Amino acid sequence: MRTILSIAGSDCCANAGIQQDIKTIIKFNCQFVNVITAVTSQDNNHVTHIHSIPDRHITAQLNTIAANKIIHAVKIG
Repeated sequence: MRTILSIAGSDCCANAGIQQDIKTIIKFNCQFVNVITAVTSQDNNHVTHIHSIPDRHITAQLNTIAANKIIHAVKIG
């Protein structure tokens, strides 16, 4: 099974971001791993707040995944 890494934000209403990537990657019968870059408060029409994840934490997420998984593809954004 191929492993796909998604690097993106998290959308609380699941209309975009990591939540949509999960659905798509699983649909193609691949394993999903992710790095969260931001957490948003949004709906279909408005983004009301964005909390960026600190760079050092993003790096830590990437390093942890790289130490434990073989990544076959990366999806950004």
